[in-house]
Amino acid sequence: MPSVSGDLSERPGKERGIEVKGRVGTDAIELTPNARARACNLRGRYWLSAVLDCGSARPRLFRVQDPFGQLLARAQGGVLINYGDIVRCADSG
Repeated sequence: MPSVSGDLSERPGKERGIEVKGRVGTDAIELTPNARARACNLRGRYWLSAVLDCGSARPRLFRVQDPFGQLLARAQGGVLINYGDIVRCADSG
């Protein structure tokens, strides 16, 4: 399933990155090398929003702030992030 990436600015100089990924089930999520680099550069201002179980009547949203620090710091190149790690690092809001 394709991903959608975007930059949002609430105020000048307050850039925030959001990577949105959706999966029909709970398959791993792939981040490209560019998305990984952006997560590294923005750190706490970068969010991974993963919508899992999109094919069900109850899709679930998991938001992970600073996925580089929480999920990607040791990876190189594009990476796959598994369901359990996303759930473990997602905020409860």
